[in-house]
Amino acid sequence: MLMIKVKLSDLERARLKNVSPQEKQEAFSATVKWVSGEMIHRGLSRDHGPLSDRAMCGKASVEIAKMAYAKVFGGEVHWKETHSLVTQMIDAAKSIMAHTIEEYYRKGKDKMRPMDDLSFKQKMDMEIAHQVEAEAELRDLTYDVARAAVKDHPKLLAYLDALQETDDYAAIRKRLKIPMREVMELERELFSFFE
Repeated sequence: MLMIKVKLSDLERARLKNVSPQEKQEAFSATVKWVSGEMIHRGLSRDHGPLSDRAMCGKASVEIAKMAYAKVFGGEVHWKETHSLVTQMIDAAKSIMAHTIEEYYRKGKDKMRPMDDLSFKQKMDMEIAHQVEAEAELRDLTYDVARAAVKDHPKLLAYLDALQETDDYAAIRKRLKIPMREVMELERELFSFFE
């Protein structure tokens, strides 16, 4: 993949420098887990196609996480102030997955056959790549709108930040160190802002 450096702010450079090795390992592991789950959720093949272990030259979820790590710590992406390291790496992984699928079939088109002759599976993989990218953009936009709506509510902001990383209630409860009942109450309160 083409590496494009961006001009990082002093704050972004400081955040990257202050990440502990343990935080890096936890973020890497969470990214591997997310990529693996996303591949299952999207029905992407691990045996054939652009995100197969063979095409990725290793276990696909690990290789994608390595590329996401390189993008974040190599200065290829801006670290959004509101994002945790895990969220930033997952965003990078989403982008890598979408571009890898698209590039895989675009290269094949030029070398092998016209776009109309792509198999149904290839067309579906490309559609999934576009959908992943669109969902990521929509999720970021929704997140920004929700943050603006609850900016004066610290508990809701903390819940929203946790929700941006995972939609697993147990993980949110653990991150916020609150009872499950309170997680559910925060969810209802957040939804009440948009009714």
